[in-house]
Amino acid sequence: MNGNTDRNMFLIGTTGISDNEIHLVDFDEDTMKVSSTILSHPFEISEMTTHPDHLPYVLTASRNEKRDKFVGLYQINDVDFGASLDDKAGSLEQKMVIHPNSIPEMSSSTEFTGFHWSTDNCLILTQNEILNFSLSNEQLLFKKRIIHEDGLENNKRLRKCVSNPHHAHDFAYCFHHTVQGYDMKSNKKTFNISHAHVEKVLDIDYNPNKMNQIATAGQDGRIKIWDLRQYDKPVLEMSHHSHWVTSVSYNKFHDQLLLSSSTDTLVHLFSIVSVSSAPTRPAASDFGDLETSDRFQDDDMMEQSGVSSALRIGGLASRTSGSVKVPSRFSSDDDDEHEGNYPIDGIVTTIDQHEDSVYAAQWSASDPWIFASMSVDGRVMFNFVPKEHKYKIIL
Repeated sequence: MNGNTDRNMFLIGTTGISDNEIHLVDFDEDTMKVSSTILSHPFEISEMTTHPDHLPYVLTASRNEKRDKFVGLYQINDVDFGASLDDKAGSLEQKMVIHPNSIPEMSSSTEFTGFHWSTDNCLILTQNEILNFSLSNEQLLFKKRIIHEDGLENNKRLRKCVSNPHHAHDFAYCFHHTVQGYDMKSNKKTFNISHAHVEKVLDIDYNPNKMNQIATAGQDGRIKIWDLRQYDKPVLEMSHHSHWVTSVSYNKFHDQLLLSSSTDTLVHLFSIVSVSSAPTRPAASDFGDLETSDRFQDDDMMEQSGVSSALRIGGLASRTSGSVKVPSRFSSDDDDEHEGNYPIDGIVTTIDQHEDSVYAAQWSASDPWIFASMSVDGRVMFNFVPKEHKYKIIL
């Protein structure tokens, strides 16, 4: 959950025909306890994000019974974001709804395809436009429209966008096989990677600690790291997933850690120290040897069936219930992927306990060593960066 630096909180939305919900989930790493607050939401949720500075505000992209798409701004009430949720009830208050026909010169048939919320800007994507809003007095105020020239040609609709953490006016977005950057101050493109992936690009993320670097994930099962000063080819490429890579995310504190999820049911945690902002160490890359690696962290996972650590989430995909799996906090990592006391490039650990496609994997905003993943069957899992690798980074 963006902006919550006190607790390991995550938001999960359901996509059922009716009776949809937002689950605010808290994971306490000291007690290994999982608690949640369930908030009723009037429509199915396809995208969701929170404001990085104003925790109560949530933005959702939804469809109604007529399958019309729109964006809703909500405020979470009756929740203490600095304490354990203890399965207490909360409420969701609708502040405003953005329909296509509420935007000047926009057709009522326009579809919202995604959004990203940064401190200064709220970017909402349609098929061929990027709309810039700002939050003021509990309302989103329309500021600017940016036309995407390729439009709907050859199904090149906009898919994803993310703000540049180093430049407030810059952002990156993807469509089809392409990733582009844009500067809202100069109204010019900053880069254009026309064939970033063989198939569609599904996700992008900026390196939070190193300028001019992004990571991309695609339907071709590959993850690529790009230097935006010279992007004729990626500086690093990983092909350890066997199907679509649905998300890619840099660790916000230690950018040598990269998290990915996939429809192959796996979550990979990579070490990419060779292209990170971490001090250069005398170590070599191990990605070549890891193509067929089966060194998974199986033994350190345990199913928590008690009331305090069980979670049921309906409305995801087939609306089957899900559960939370929690790892042993002080599990040992017996991998031999690292030599000596320095981390090298390679897979740090693989989470293979999901039984269905993994929709997303995200880092905690509070603890740099905790991440969560969610599969379409409603299962949510919390995991730690292996202790051995953590010590190699901080010592």
